[in-house]
Amino acid sequence: MHKTNKQTIFKPLKLGNLLFCLGIIFLPSALIVGGLFLLIALIISVSKTNRLIFNDKWNYPFFLSTGLLILSCIKNTITPSLSNIAEWNVTSVWVNLFNLIPLFLCFWGFQEFLKSKKQRNLFVCCLLIGNIPVIFSCIAQYWFNWYGPFETLNGMIIWFQKPLPASKAISGLFSNPNYAGFWLSSMFPFSLALFLKKNGSILKSIILFLNALFIFYLAILSNSRNALIAVFSSFPFLIGFKILCFILITLLMILIISIYFMPSTSLGIVSQFKLIPYKLIEKIFFNEFGQIQNFPRIDIYAKTITFISQKPWLGWGGSTFAYIYILSKEGTINAQHSHNLSLQLAFDFGLPLSIILTTTILILFIKVSRKIIPIKKNNESYIDKSLLASSFIAISFHLLDIPYYDARVSILTWTLFASLKCILDEKIETSKLDSDNQIGKFKNYIN
Repeated sequence: MHKTNKQTIFKPLKLGNLLFCLGIIFLPSALIVGGLFLLIALIISVSKTNRLIFNDKWNYPFFLSTGLLILSCIKNTITPSLSNIAEWNVTSVWVNLFNLIPLFLCFWGFQEFLKSKKQRNLFVCCLLIGNIPVIFSCIAQYWFNWYGPFETLNGMIIWFQKPLPASKAISGLFSNPNYAGFWLSSMFPFSLALFLKKNGSILKSIILFLNALFIFYLAILSNSRNALIAVFSSFPFLIGFKILCFILITLLMILIISIYFMPSTSLGIVSQFKLIPYKLIEKIFFNEFGQIQNFPRIDIYAKTITFISQKPWLGWGGSTFAYIYILSKEGTINAQHSHNLSLQLAFDFGLPLSIILTTTILILFIKVSRKIIPIKKNNESYIDKSLLASSFIAISFHLLDIPYYDARVSILTWTLFASLKCILDEKIETSKLDSDNQIGKFKNYIN
């Protein structure tokens, strides 16, 4: 009877794992299709493991956060912050719950498909397979001027493929270069990890190297400073700080030598084939640092903190930031959000919610880092280290921007956090087994 029950549970979860993989593959290029697969996988996971959700203490902060979110929405429905704005609808306060509460459930439910090394390895492979259309769309946009938008299924699936802006920043099938920069930079650790693993085939190694190189380069072509920082920040997780310094110094020397000895030829080639993101270089090196208008985020952060201090407990309500910022007549630019996810959560739903969620994720990341970083870099550890690196990118990216409101980004982010939780559980379980073995050996020795 016990065996029959076990088989009954296992078969749906096996189907769920297949649907989860398909969902991850279609996530960036066909959100509706990928989202449907992921939703069915989530339903299967939750229906088969729902009793365990209350046994995991890591879920308690999310239960509390759900209560605070609903309480904030009730309060801001009864006493709305923008009742005098005709074009603003109070229902938008509730719509913002879909950016968080379903993702809390994903954090729990997707752990069923990430709990083993084999499953996490498959997850990474599916991400890189799904990233192929992203690479294709960026190349098509930047070098071949293939513009859209392209859409199918009556507009359910859209590849934006907009003409390149004046900044020449690629966005590919995403609606915004920053979203593309986030996605590509978060994929880079996975491509690097698969390349660094011993593949046993020169051809396979070359393909994986080219894949990593394309992702790295296209992330830079998004002209996002956050993406540039993100791709370089992933190196220490996988190759070590000393090797990173050697790579940077080598690249810098090659660039200086090529420009010094062959200035006209080198610059002519890179200009003709659009090889160097000049606008990104200008943003990094040629800003006039003395003028505050070159750092608009400082102004946005300052005003956001002021707004939070006015309604610290339950916030202003979702979808109100742009209106409040403009109506205040204090901001120097028209900001649609706070450019910092923790500040945005505090503004929308209150400081307690922001502290709970931010602290929970940081504690999870730190605990996993302590388990993973000391491990020697080898074939067994590369995948877990790449998941840690990509999670670091997801956290750090949202300190200076908020691509989170693209559903693909938010689903990826919470799935990465779910993978960290699985790594932590695995390491804790391994430590317990090692401890039990040591105790057993000691008892046998005494006897």
